[in-house]
Amino acid sequence: MRKFTGEDVAGILSETGAERSALPKVISVDQGTEFTSKSLDHWAYWNRVRLDFSRPGKPTDNAFAEAFNSLLRRERLSQHYFIDEEDAQRILGLPPDSASGPRPRDRRRIAPRDP
Repeated sequence: MRKFTGEDVAGILSETGAERSALPKVISVDQGTEFTSKSLDHWAYWNRVRLDFSRPGKPTDNAFAEAFNSLLRRERLSQHYFIDEEDAQRILGLPPDSASGPRPRDRRRIAPRDP
């Protein structure tokens, strides 16, 4: 499974900003390495976007994402045992390579750039 880097996140945010003709003033993020990287910090500085970091160990700072993760875990992931990624895709009804391949863009989900 491909991990996002700060450069990936900055590129996706730039593409999304160009598509929408605007960038947000503030983005709420957790303490993941893709959000604490110098690349994203530089991008945020030069684009005048403030990164609002949640406090480590405080999931209530990002309640929406935590609620989604909890629901996904409870209703999908805890109901099955998976042998590997392909098995999970088959059981959950996901198309092949949906975890690492291109996905359609919509307001809730942004596909990663090709390397």
